Amino acid sequence: MLSKIVLNYQRVVVNLDKLIKISGLSDEYLSQKISLTPTAFSYKKQKADWKPNEVLVLVRLIENKITEDKNDEVKMKGIKRVKFISSSEFEKRMNWM
Repeated sequence: MLSKIVLNYQRVVVNLDKLIKISGLSDEYLSQKISLTPTAFSYKKQKADWKPNEVLVLVRLIENKITEDKNDEVKMKGIKRVKFISSSEFEKRMNWM
């Protein structure tokens, strides 16, 4: 379980630059919120060199439906491909129908 938490954290850190871009919030605004100069913020964004407290503040600021959807998309890329079924087929298999 702990390894899953760490892997999810790493996934967020590695993709934080993309999530920031999708959020539509400016680098200047976000850099001010975590007390960094725009230059330092840009460097950290390029290198994915974030401190845990910076990640927490940024995620709280950018968290919205768009970033959630993108994060889900990133997670799905790492999942083994499977055959999807319709909801009616699922209900039938679950003996709900």
